Amino acid sequence: MSNCSGIPDVRCKCDRPTTIATTWKAENVGRRFFGCANYPNSGYCNYFQWIDDPVCDRAKQIIHGLLKKMNALTAENRELNLR
Repeated sequence: MSNCSGIPDVRCKCDRPTTIATTWKAENVGRRFFGCANYPNSGYCNYFQWIDDPVCDRAKQIIHGLLKKMNALTAENRELNLR
């Protein structure tokens, strides 16, 4: 069975529905994965499974650049709001 987004319902080793998260680490930026719903609490089962295929190098560069710009604008906005 799958949810409305076409992603299958997956259960972890704890026999609970997994959570879907997105990594922003450089080597897999923007890639979604299933993880144990108990994480980061004690007793999680370390379940992990990629949903998306690896991102090409050019896409990684573009996403990294956009994140860098977004973080700079967020910091600038925060500074302006403090004034």
